[in-house]
This record gives sequence, C-alpha cells and structure tokens, in this order.
Amino acid sequence: MPATGFAGKLSKGVQPLDGTEEIEMTAKRTTRSSASAGPAANEQLATMTAWQGDALNAATRAGQAYAQGLVALNQELMAFMQSRWRHDVELGESLMHCRDWQAAADLQRDWLAEASREYADEGRKLFELGSTLMRDCWGPMEKPSAAGAEGKAGATQS
Repeated sequence: MPATGFAGKLSKGVQPLDGTEEIEMTAKRTTRSSASAGPAANEQLATMTAWQGDALNAATRAGQAYAQGLVALNQELMAFMQSRWRHDVELGESLMHCRDWQAAADLQRDWLAEASREYADEGRKLFELGSTLMRDCWGPMEKPSAAGAEGKAGATQS
C-alpha cells in the first residue's frame, strides 16, 4: 500500500518545509482568502503572521539551544565519570601493593581529598553548564516578546 499524506511526500523525495516557509505559505493562502475583507484585515493578518513567525523562529532556536546544552551536560558527566572510575581503579591497584596499614590509610586519605576536590569542581562546571543552557533557551524566547510588545504598542497608537 503506497504511503499517503506527509509520509508519502517524504518518500517521493519532497523535503518538509522549515517554519519560515510554512508561515509564508500560510500567510499567502490566508491573504488570498481574506482579500474581500479589506485593507485593515490584511494589515492585521500581516502583523499576526509576523508575530507568529518570530515566535516560531524563537521556539526553534530555543529547542536547538536546549538540545546542544543537553549534549554538553552529557559529555561533561561522561568525562567526569570516566575520570573518577579510572582513579578508583588506580586506588584499588595501589592498595593491593601496600605493605602496612599506614600506607593504605595515606592512599585512601589522598584519594578522598582528590575526589572531594574533583566533585566540587564538577558541581561548579555542571552549574555553569546548566546556567548557560537556561540562558540560551530562554534568550530567544525573550527577544520576540520584546519586539512583539514594541510592535503591539505601535499598532495601538495608530
């Protein structure tokens, strides 16, 4: 049975549209269908379409920033875990070669001090990555709001 609808178009080599193209196509179709409503309706439609385009572009940028931020967090955590596991294995190997309890206690003390420093540093790095992630995700969403508010203020004054 042949694929129909969106899946059928993709299987025939037609690429899906990005958000901007879809908004422009919708605006053209809506403008044609509202031509009888007059210039005021067309102006309002154009304004609404522009706001929607800004919001869609901002949401797309925010989603991309979120995905990139999660990848960065994941990479950082994996690198940290690998490093800590390596140090843990090294501690075990070193303990096997200890000749007395004092040498074993010294190794464990040094391992604990190093682990504490590394966990504190990792916490700082993860906090910074999380802060960057949130800033990068919300930044695009704040810009259209500011632009929309300016445009809305101008539209109500005219």
